[in-house]
Amino acid sequence: MNQCELEFLQTREGAQWLERLRERPDDVHANMRWLRKSLSQGESGAVYELMRARKSLAGRHSQAERLFLDSKSASQASSEVVARWRARRFHGIDRVADLCCGAGIDTLSLALVAQVVAIDSDPMRLRFARINAQQLDLAVQFVQGIIPKCLSQIPFAFCDPDRRSRGARIVDPNEASPRLDQLLSMPNSQGMGVKLSPMANLDGLSDLGELEFISVNGEMKEIVLWTKSLARGERCVSLPALDLEHRVKPGLAPELGDSLGRYLIEPDPALIRSGLLGDLALQLGLKALARDIAYLTADEDPHNPLLRSRPILGWGKASQRVLQALISDHQIGRLDISRRGYPQSPEEIRKRLRLKGSAAGHLHLTRLGELRVGILVGPPDSSC
Repeated sequence: MNQCELEFLQTREGAQWLERLRERPDDVHANMRWLRKSLSQGESGAVYELMRARKSLAGRHSQAERLFLDSKSASQASSEVVARWRARRFHGIDRVADLCCGAGIDTLSLALVAQVVAIDSDPMRLRFARINAQQLDLAVQFVQGIIPKCLSQIPFAFCDPDRRSRGARIVDPNEASPRLDQLLSMPNSQGMGVKLSPMANLDGLSDLGELEFISVNGEMKEIVLWTKSLARGERCVSLPALDLEHRVKPGLAPELGDSLGRYLIEPDPALIRSGLLGDLALQLGLKALARDIAYLTADEDPHNPLLRSRPILGWGKASQRVLQALISDHQIGRLDISRRGYPQSPEEIRKRLRLKGSAAGHLHLTRLGELRVGILVGPPDSSC
């Protein structure tokens, strides 16, 4: 998409074509042929690209239908709930630099709490960001570049580095663009938030500031490194959708149990990744099934948003005969299968089980100590 095509999309005619395209069946070839009957190749491609980008963003941002961006920007954009959660860290700060602002999704949230200077090296994405700020009546200053001279006057910044610059996802923060070491060496910095991959190597990062592990709807979305005055501790787990922040002591391991309780408890992935699971388990009296497996058990449901508890319907040694009896006894006809610390894939197990009945269940293949077991659980809202 070029500047002329973007300008076309902003016209009434461009908006009308977008509206008409949204009502058509999702068939890329048929839609492009239909668009090309009336529009140029560039205009047709721009209309389709914006429609696709907005659809990609729609489930994550309430203003998606008003925003301008391409598919790559949409795929990399933070969800609105996460962007606004991060922006709260800058509340009370006069000016914030949004480095690598892209189409400006983070910029929009930052601009609600501070004056923002949005910076990107891509002129087209900077145009997207400028238009998006105008769409929402937000005053933002835009600068083309990565670390321009004006940053010496802006001591606080947020950065979402490009982690796909070579086509594949980059998990090492010092291979992203800009590199983490470049960001941390910025002069006069008083505090910065840097978005990291959920799979980032955390070795040595705790010495640089606070690590925040962010989860939405049971899925870990990202890690943010907060430095200097923006850091509030060593590590935390956050659930922005629930307005919840969990801070406990890292590095502790849950106590091992020697039997199963009435509930199987599955921690949020962010809690596992953060290393904060042990302290929470100790506080709540939860026991681990095995030393290297993040399943817990208890006789009572802890009712904690970082933990998913399900009543145990039955369990036994993970042999075909025992598992089949377990499934048959509970008349399971619809079965989900998960595994942790178990060698065979769920697909291999499913092929050998006969599912007959009307009930639904979830089979967890794991270990209790050194014993390989299958644990059949019911839905979270059922009772034992």
